[in-house]
Amino acid sequence: MRTRGHAANQNSPTRGQSAFSSQPVYPKEIELSHIGKRLKAERKRLHRTQEEVAEAVGLTPAFIGHIERGERSLSLDTLVKLCNYYGVTIDYLLADILPADIDAVMEQVRVLLKDQSPEKQLAILDILNAIVRNL
Repeated sequence: MRTRGHAANQNSPTRGQSAFSSQPVYPKEIELSHIGKRLKAERKRLHRTQEEVAEAVGLTPAFIGHIERGERSLSLDTLVKLCNYYGVTIDYLLADILPADIDAVMEQVRVLLKDQSPEKQLAILDILNAIVRNL
């Protein structure tokens, strides 16, 4: 029987862990000011006031200001409402906030490649090289 937040067996990853590593994937705390800056930039891009955004998503202008300054956290529901209003994705708002763990990334690549034929591994490497060249 599974309980919320616990894996069915010891080999399964738990919340906050990668399937490829026993290390936590995300930092313990997210810098709310980074999310707030992105939200403010989106509001400015649309030439909207805090009052207009607040009315559209059912919040107070003061709360919008607190979020934009990183003084208050926001619920997932509120984050989704703001993303929908601004027409952006949650991962866009979190980009550059969550650090890339190169060891975890390399382990994921290794796992993806390990069951591939040598020819496919070389083809995948060529594709990755092309992507990196064009970034």
